[in-house]
Amino acid sequence: MKKMIAIALLMLLTTAASVQAAEIAIVHSMRAISESKAGQQINDEIKKKQAAYESEVKGQQQKVQSLQNRLKQMRTQYQSGMIKEEQFRKTQQELASAGAQLNVLGEMSSVNFKKDVKKLQAPIYKLFSDVLAEYAREKGYDAVIDVARGGVAYGSKSIDITDVIIKEMDNRWKK
Repeated sequence: MKKMIAIALLMLLTTAASVQAAEIAIVHSMRAISESKAGQQINDEIKKKQAAYESEVKGQQQKVQSLQNRLKQMRTQYQSGMIKEEQFRKTQQELASAGAQLNVLGEMSSVNFKKDVKKLQAPIYKLFSDVLAEYAREKGYDAVIDVARGGVAYGSKSIDITDVIIKEMDNRWKK
């Protein structure tokens, strides 16, 4: 039995010694993307899009609020007989319509904003992926582990290539 264990241990040590050490690096993809010139430019464009959508929704919210205030005033006038029921009902219908439009606008703005963000971010993700793959091949890395996706408990700064990737992305980004 001792002989079999010794042989198994010897085989294991021989196999382990013959395996080459892998060249591994780590990268912080989210930091590379957000700190690069490209990422900052795209983030600014996203903020502009967001402001435009919010402005459109705010305009419709103000319309609804105005109709609510008008209806509140009309209710008192209607109850005292100063205005006809037809006028009061017409304003109620306008408010209901404006509220429905606000709901649709809010939902559509959210959907469209998400599509816009995805479309704006696509080039930066492709750039990151291309730069990372090319750099890893040039430097002979067998693996590059993305810290942002988890799984790295520790990574020495000496194997962190994030800063190099940011510089290369900045060099390639068309302004």
